[in-house]
Amino acid sequence: MKLADRPTGISLFMIVLLVSSLAAAEPFTVGTWNIHRGRNIERVIEELETAPIGASAILALQEVSPQKKHAELLAARFGLNFHYFGSDAILTRYSIVRAGAIVSNPQTGRHTPWAELEVEPGRIVRVYSPHLSYKLKTNPFIGDVRGQEMKVILDHADTFDGPVIIAGDLNSVGSFLGGHDREPAIRLLRARGFRDELSAVACRTHTLVGRIDWIFSRGLQHAGAVKGRYAGSDHRWMLARVKL
Repeated sequence: MKLADRPTGISLFMIVLLVSSLAAAEPFTVGTWNIHRGRNIERVIEELETAPIGASAILALQEVSPQKKHAELLAARFGLNFHYFGSDAILTRYSIVRAGAIVSNPQTGRHTPWAELEVEPGRIVRVYSPHLSYKLKTNPFIGDVRGQEMKVILDHADTFDGPVIIAGDLNSVGSFLGGHDREPAIRLLRARGFRDELSAVACRTHTLVGRIDWIFSRGLQHAGAVKGRYAGSDHRWMLARVKL
């Protein structure tokens, strides 16, 4: 090779930058699923083994057994890292850098687990797995309560300078006849710059009350979505593809 044909330092830098950009653009999958207290855990496992939800790089689960055993069982079965609090969990193929839980409703003691995941070398995404309140006493029409719970989560998310995913059971019952996307929690998410990653496959996600399971992101690009099915739970699993 002639000296003039050799790559200069600048061209090598540009090549490295291009390769890094292409690698960073690879989509990854995020799933959410309320597994109904793990009452039919074997059917849940079967679905994870055979359906696209099982390939999730990040899986937010709600109503995992309160003794933590099902989170541990699923993590061991599929070779995942996990973070668990209360009855909700985050399972992931990525390294967990930091994790914790916030009190999203001091009156009821409801918590929301969160975890920071290294999805690319040196690139961190924070994930929340919320399960907002369904009802107070016998009243499920408590949109203002759920809105306040979401505000606590979003205020916590604002302390993180990077991409954020909020995936879970938001119990956005609306009026049972509609209005799910007009609940205060959903409006607040959009006002804070979060995108509904499931809008293209929006559907009833609970057998009775409609669309209550969501995946929102901020600071990520949309790359697709998949509508799940009812399998061992009264909730559908739902799946989104995003990229940095």
